[in-house]
Amino acid sequence: MENKKRNLLIFIPTIIFIAAFAVAGILLIVRAVKSENTEKAAAVQSRNEMLFEQRLRGAARRFGIPDDNWRSDIDLEERRRTITIRFPRGRLIEEFVAEIFEATQNSEFKVAEARHIRRGRTQGRRELVLMTFENKRRANEKVFLEIIITNEVLAGTTSAAFLIKNLDRLSPENANALLTFPEPLNYILTPWQTTSDDNRTRTVDNTPQIFRKVLSPVLIEIPIEEKETNEPSTHFARRRYTIRQTDDRRRVNSKINTAVNFFPNAVGFYSRTGNLVLNSRNSSRDFFQALRRRNLAFFDGRPPQSGRNSAAEEVARELGVAFDTITISLPQVLGQNLSENQWETQLRAAVDRAARSRSTVILIAADDNFVPVFVRTLPYIQRRGIEFVPISNF
Repeated sequence: MENKKRNLLIFIPTIIFIAAFAVAGILLIVRAVKSENTEKAAAVQSRNEMLFEQRLRGAARRFGIPDDNWRSDIDLEERRRTITIRFPRGRLIEEFVAEIFEATQNSEFKVAEARHIRRGRTQGRRELVLMTFENKRRANEKVFLEIIITNEVLAGTTSAAFLIKNLDRLSPENANALLTFPEPLNYILTPWQTTSDDNRTRTVDNTPQIFRKVLSPVLIEIPIEEKETNEPSTHFARRRYTIRQTDDRRRVNSKINTAVNFFPNAVGFYSRTGNLVLNSRNSSRDFFQALRRRNLAFFDGRPPQSGRNSAAEEVARELGVAFDTITISLPQVLGQNLSENQWETQLRAAVDRAARSRSTVILIAADDNFVPVFVRTLPYIQRRGIEFVPISNF
């Protein structure tokens, strides 16, 4: 009897020990399986995030943002990835956000939240865009994107064509300063003396000698009839070149060909008038057909408030003629005489405005006060990321 009790006392602890060992083994197996599943899930999450990050990085590179402006951090405790991009001034943040949307729309992630924050002076003048992306199948899998708009400038961020008018009205020193300017400039020229109104002695051949020194691409300014009038122009040459609503195709071609013969480096025409002709599809067709024959562009310098409509642009596009408008004109008030200080204020404002777009055309009716300002403002223009380009790029 005592042996049975002794054996029972030995057997029960053994059974308990074996059972405990078995339970511990099962728990270890479950934990190992769970850990393996967790590691697999983490690996999948990490891979998804990495693929998504590659899409974002590709969008940034296509937008010209260097890798040095990119940082990616992983918070292991919060299990979230945060991407920070320093975004340069002079580019449109809206365009970059649209690029991100396009790059990520077919990915594993979707945009859960997007905020554009502008902080004032008391908050450090910081501007940023915050975006949260969630996995489409696992809501707890998130990527946070922080785009910080900085004061950095990327070289060549904005392409700007500077169009200079009135070269023949400048002093020889200032005209030469522009012709030897270290960055490429463009000119608007006329095949007549703009300083003369004498209709008896001036001829269409009397082009200013300074124009013959211009080797860069030029636009030819040509008058286009603005309104019906019976009063002849007081300027003989200008009258000879004016494109009129009553001109037939042969006469339009003759005027265009004569003007181009003076300037073989011409890439197009420019006019700041012409509503009577350009606002009509019928009357503008002969003009644009003449430009198409010589592969010439047209730059519309009519101000928006002049009553212009889209007829000219529509006809030009249909005929395959490059058509563009002047983005910025200086002086801001046509014909205004500016001091050097006023020129510098308007020029810097124009440069700041240009830096917010990808491309711009800046027309400048130059005078002798403008040239020294332009020369000394060049470093500022370059710091704002403005790239000087030929007008033919447009």
